[in-house]
Amino acid sequence: EETERRERWIEHYLAAGDIEKAKELGYVDKADWQVHMEQEAEEEAVLPSMGDAVSSSTVVQNITYNIQDSAFGNLNSINEEMDDLLDD
Repeated sequence: EETERRERWIEHYLAAGDIEKAKELGYVDKADWQVHMEQEAEEEAVLPSMGDAVSSSTVVQNITYNIQDSAFGNLNSINEEMDDLLDD
């Protein structure tokens, strides 16, 4: 329980920007490489993966094709109706 309380105080002091008080309670600064690795992991967690990006791109392409097909289908119907009207 004492360790848990100490860790909570360390977290509190770090959040407040009081690193010296946190160090007094046993906090040890992380090495630059550790900070760098954590930042990279956070960035990767936020960014979509290539699989997600490809998947999203495919969905957008399919929607675009469906819209185009629908528009051309409607255009063909209109052209047929115009032809029928002109033939009469």
